[in-house]
Amino acid sequence: MNNAKIWMLVTGIVVIASGFLLYSLIRSKETERAVFLVKVQELTIRLAEIDKLKIELEKIKKDKVDAETKSRDEITFLESQIVELKKAETGFKSRIDSLNKVKESLTKYMENSNAVVTKLNKKIDSLQKERDELLAKANTASKEPAAPAFVDPMSQIPSQPDIETEKSFDENPAAGAKLLNDEIVDLGQIIIHPSTNEAARVEHVNSLYGFIVMSAGSEDGLKKDSVVNITRNNRLIAKAVIKKIRENVSSAVTLPEWTREEIKVGDLISVTSLTPLPQTSLKA
Repeated sequence: MNNAKIWMLVTGIVVIASGFLLYSLIRSKETERAVFLVKVQELTIRLAEIDKLKIELEKIKKDKVDAETKSRDEITFLESQIVELKKAETGFKSRIDSLNKVKESLTKYMENSNAVVTKLNKKIDSLQKERDELLAKANTASKEPAAPAFVDPMSQIPSQPDIETEKSFDENPAAGAKLLNDEIVDLGQIIIHPSTNEAARVEHVNSLYGFIVMSAGSEDGLKKDSVVNITRNNRLIAKAVIKKIRENVSSAVTLPEWTREEIKVGDLISVTSLTPLPQTSLKA
């Protein structure tokens, strides 16, 4: 009986221990299964992340290839640009050297031009001074007391005139003025100064001695003993013979037989011919 109780007790203990072990084993298996499921889930997430990274990596690789291709194209373009710029730089250097030579040439030309201008200014000042002196002398002469009658240098001209229209009054030159008033006279060409495009004019009149001062001279083609016309409003006022001449100023003796009206300052000067009168017919 006691053995049976002991056996039952032992059996119960064994059963309890076996159940406890079985429970522990099952519990352990469930824990391991839960851990496994967690690891599987983590692994799945990691795999998904890896797939995503693979996609991103492929995209990065493609972008890299595209960037490398674009970079190579840009490098090729830049290299070609560098070659062209080097060629242009060579051309610019050559052009700069050429322009520097032109600059030096122009600088020398300007220096020479300035020297010429300075020389011309001095010459102009000298001519203006000479002109002022001539005008001052003329003004002084006009203010002096009456002097003996001025001998007209043209008074000894033979009755054979050198102008075609004077042939009709060889016998009485003084009467020619009245006759010429009814004739059509060639006024010639007004003298124009090339430098200023201004017409030559009478600047001084000396009625006492019968001479005038004009703003025209050798630079305008005039010569000593040339005959000039004094005109006003397209009318012939008088004629005169040049007796003293400079580059841009001259004095002339008026011809009484050709003097129709009183000569005034500002009357225009014209010429029909620049041929001087024969020296044999003039008496200074």
